[in-house]
Amino acid sequence: MAITCEWKNPLGKCFAKNDEAKKFPFTIYGGGNCLAVFCDENKNLVNFIIDKDHFKRCEYNGTEFQDIVIFTTRKKESKNLINLLLSANFEFTVRNNE
Repeated sequence: MAITCEWKNPLGKCFAKNDEAKKFPFTIYGGGNCLAVFCDENKNLVNFIIDKDHFKRCEYNGTEFQDIVIFTTRKKESKNLINLLLSANFEFTVRNNE
């Protein structure tokens, strides 16, 4: 199955934990068949979260990403992602828009 998302109105942004200089941002997209799709600036797939069960199976523990910012422009999708990140004790910021 192919991973799909909507390119307009991203859900958020972040950086890889090992990108200490914060030179290579990732954009978080939603709107497709995944809860969140993480892509680099050229829209190459970096990581994805299908749903809550997939998130748990992959044992995300906050070590992959830093400076996570979630936008509230896509209210339902943003809320789902925020709840998931909260349940895993991720540190993140919420903003009204990009």
